[in-house]
Amino acid sequence: MYRHLATTLSRRAPTAAATPSRSIQYLVRIPDFTDADALTRRMGARPAHLASAAALQEQGILLAGGAQLGGPDCNTMVGSVFILDMPDERALRDLLRADPYVTAKVWDVDRAEVQKIKLARLGTLKA
Repeated sequence: MYRHLATTLSRRAPTAAATPSRSIQYLVRIPDFTDADALTRRMGARPAHLASAAALQEQGILLAGGAQLGGPDCNTMVGSVFILDMPDERALRDLLRADPYVTAKVWDVDRAEVQKIKLARLGTLKA
């Protein structure tokens, strides 16, 4: 389902390079659940999540992303932060709900923070 959704979105959603006026970049932060087994679930779902993320990056949907670090040692994965190029927020939230980290109960998607941003493209900025 996830790959199908990503493929469907890539057909409908132009990338920033294709038509910048029709795409919207979003900054997304999603915390992980905080129960004792959350990190174990994250590590178990990580290969599927990374494969899906790679496909989204290849399609120009995922522009950047990574794990948010925290915990007592400030080196434990406690959530994710990323930038997506999507046609609208509804499509973004549908995409999030299909992610392996959501289906494996890693991300607490109900606590996701989504913000529209205007991403600066290096090389296009003028002084």
